[in-house]
Amino acid sequence: MLGTFKLNRKLSLIIVISAVILGVGFLGGKWQKGIAATIPTIPKVVYIDPTFIPVNSAYGNFTATGTGFIEGVWDMEYTEVRWYGPGGPNEGFYATPPTSINNDGTELEFTIPAPAYFSTAGIAYVFIDNHPDDVNELETYGPYEIHIIPTPKLLYLPIVLK
Repeated sequence: MLGTFKLNRKLSLIIVISAVILGVGFLGGKWQKGIAATIPTIPKVVYIDPTFIPVNSAYGNFTATGTGFIEGVWDMEYTEVRWYGPGGPNEGFYATPPTSINNDGTELEFTIPAPAYFSTAGIAYVFIDNHPDDVNELETYGPYEIHIIPTPKLLYLPIVLK
């Protein structure tokens, strides 16, 4: 009888440990995303440089400074940049992963193809999403405004000498 009790106790302990390992294994897939369902990782943008771009500019590299930017792991995007140009969401939409994020998640660099997205003067809106595949508005920062300004018209005046 005592031998059976020890066997049942060992079997019960093995079953409990296996259940815990399986449970942690099933939940582990969600931990990889920062437990976004319960603790969202919220990006915050303080500044994007540059904030003004001339129309038809060839310049398309931007740097966002803030907090909460997440570097991709295992070829998965964790932070994505969405660009809505002055032409509206159907004309000027572009989504891209960042070209780089620094180690502490406070600086993010991204590139918008130029001049296609800078051809119209107006205001472009930038949104930064953590976990773009999940639809969680808490993990989106934006809009941040980028002004696409018309090219200045130069006026040439002749110099008159007496």
